[in-house]
Amino acid sequence: MKFWRLENSAKALWEERLIQTRYPSLYQSWEWGEHKKRTGWQPERWIFETGGNQDFWICQFLVKKNPLGIRLVWAPGGPCRCSSSPWAPKIAQGLWQVAKAGNPWTYFRCDPYEPLEAKFSGSPEKTAPLCRPRMILNSATSVWLELGDSDETLFQGMDKNHRYRLRQALKAELTWSHKKTRILSQVREIKSIRTALPTPGEIENLVNDLGSKTQLTIGYLDGMPVAGALCLLQGNRAWYSYAGCNLQGRKVSASYALVLEAAKEARRMGAKHLDLAGISPGKARYAGVNDFKKGFGGRVVRFSGEWEAGNWLTRLIGNVAVFFKHG
Repeated sequence: MKFWRLENSAKALWEERLIQTRYPSLYQSWEWGEHKKRTGWQPERWIFETGGNQDFWICQFLVKKNPLGIRLVWAPGGPCRCSSSPWAPKIAQGLWQVAKAGNPWTYFRCDPYEPLEAKFSGSPEKTAPLCRPRMILNSATSVWLELGDSDETLFQGMDKNHRYRLRQALKAELTWSHKKTRILSQVREIKSIRTALPTPGEIENLVNDLGSKTQLTIGYLDGMPVAGALCLLQGNRAWYSYAGCNLQGRKVSASYALVLEAAKEARRMGAKHLDLAGISPGKARYAGVNDFKKGFGGRVVRFSGEWEAGNWLTRLIGNVAVFFKHG
């Protein structure tokens, strides 16, 4: 297997290779790597050829040194493959060799964006040095919504309760905006939506850094913002990344109309699938969120999940850090 690092001027080549992979992740895009520089991460982009020019894996590593001198390496959504080769020791060993860069005090974690049921998917089971982490950053299960060709298709895919809630929202005569200039000029109002949306400054940075790969949807009731969503796009797929609704919006079921409106806009921008960004099966405290996302009629998808590598101490420190970040 051959592998090499792309230069910082090779954006076109990277995006070309990424779009050729089976499940290209937004979080492996050139723009996402550049965006993460704002929080101290440095992107490294590598291509791994396993059988010629059309049989390859790619991985964007985000690298940072923590105060203890440990090299932290995170590959969200990667590696991605354009290959019929299953996971094998040479792939895991190649990723680890690149990640640690000769530094024994390295902690590496990856999160491949590939469904387990996909043909040739496999998983890194028993491919040392990769192993399962004790603490997880992201859910390994999500809901994929097929956007179809019409609004009627989306409506008919919903369960009975969701269709009822959507009709209630439509009666409220919400108005919608996707204009980034208008939305970014009203960040104070957006912040009034009590949600998991990023801060106004973070929204602006995302839009500036990711450009056409961002989609903002804000719903207004009597001229005031009551619901908002930020979707991220890569190829023919969109991610429903951040969303929420304030009290006035919840009274009119605005969150149901918000998903539909964001889906329609994503389809207009070329997306065929909308990833509703994670569910947590079997966890009672997330039952409401799980039911909400599944009620739109999408397909529940299970991914390979997260994998890590490092010595016992770096893995311990890495998992403790995840515990304190997410509880």
